[in-house]
Amino acid sequence: METNSFKWGIESLDALLGKALIPGTSILLAGNPGAGKTTLAATICYANASSGKPCLYFSFYEEEDRFVNQMKRYGMDFEKLSREKLFQYVKLPLILDTDALEAILESISQYADEANAKVIVVDSFTPLGMILREEVKAREILQNYFYTLARTIEGIVVIIAEIPYGYQRVEIGGVEFVTDIVLILKHIVINRLISRILEIRKARGAPINIAELPFSIIDGRGIVVYAPPLIKEIPPPRRDISYKLPCRVFEEALRSLHPGEVIYVEYPADGRVRHLLVPVFLGLLVENDLRTLVVSYHRSPKEIEEGYHLALGVSETHDLVKRALELTEIITINPSAMSLEEIYSTELQVIQQRKPDVVLFERIEVPAYIHEYSGYAGLYYKYMRDELLLLRKQGVLTFRVSSYVNENHYNKNASLSDVVLKTIKRIEGNKLDLLLYVWRTNAEPRLLTERDLWACIKEMCAKQCK
Repeated sequence: METNSFKWGIESLDALLGKALIPGTSILLAGNPGAGKTTLAATICYANASSGKPCLYFSFYEEEDRFVNQMKRYGMDFEKLSREKLFQYVKLPLILDTDALEAILESISQYADEANAKVIVVDSFTPLGMILREEVKAREILQNYFYTLARTIEGIVVIIAEIPYGYQRVEIGGVEFVTDIVLILKHIVINRLISRILEIRKARGAPINIAELPFSIIDGRGIVVYAPPLIKEIPPPRRDISYKLPCRVFEEALRSLHPGEVIYVEYPADGRVRHLLVPVFLGLLVENDLRTLVVSYHRSPKEIEEGYHLALGVSETHDLVKRALELTEIITINPSAMSLEEIYSTELQVIQQRKPDVVLFERIEVPAYIHEYSGYAGLYYKYMRDELLLLRKQGVLTFRVSSYVNENHYNKNASLSDVVLKTIKRIEGNKLDLLLYVWRTNAEPRLLTERDLWACIKEMCAKQCK
């Protein structure tokens, strides 16, 4: 990174808006109380001070010890930077008239000069704008002082401003119009859960294709912003690569599987078929040595690990089970404790970090019940579609497993898939048979019997269960 470049300190923002952070940039962070403005401003301050660009943090509200202790929760050690003369916190007095304002501005300039500051944070502009009352006068102060200050220090100035609840813009001084970058932090309640959204309202010098980004504030990490993938063209699966199927029955039914394809698996809600499908899945993983990420919305990692050997009818120390577990990483997500944005963002982050060959989403009807069928179907579908396109582009084979909900749920998921495996119960008298409907694009559908599946498992074990 160039020596005169600045950071947001957040990977997604650095990728999207990094080009906008040039010397002489003014940034407005606005939002409702508690939206995360101070944490984001502190992140910008900390990231740049840590790379040798001194930061001054001016606050009208909070005492330094409280600020420092709060930011420790998010992994930012401002005490260390202070000892290294790279950070200084200044508590400013609340002002009541324009004469006091002039003294405050003079004090800010003096501190900036003495510290050779390259990053200045003002938390917040709201009390300054309030005493000016006239919007024209407030805008004049902004344009003639803060806007110029960023250029004077050849750095960046971050201005925090409050937006009252129920409003969409900063009401004081036209501050949105005289700053280079405007970010609006929002938190809304959906399904009694907080959803945090970062709106990019303006960013001079950076092409903007995304208007809103979901984000979280996480202990130990601070603000994490998740940039959804923008895939304008539909990528094809990797037809040049074919995975070995575990047995002849599935070779005849599916012909082949390719990286980037989506497989939808559905079974009756009261007819679990793990003993038939899990062995076939494990055979595919081991046969092709595929690193696998399981995302479960319903079961614990321990239950899933136990399911591996129970489905095969062997001990957990069996070679096939051991190898399958070596290839598998399992995470669990409780959809009722997370917003839709948090679920989506968490999944993308884990996938990006682990870079698996296969992702299996287990019990996808659970988040659908909680989020899609609670009035947010459009947003749920968009996130799901974006995620599947990203996985396809990355060449990840994706399994989406669900119990039956209704025909709409089945049709929607089947329409997004390259392969469908649907288990059907057939009851004749006191006899229960399980059938597997197998469909893939550009092929005739097949119907496999329970006997076919057991034959597949037997054939697979003859090769792998040693």
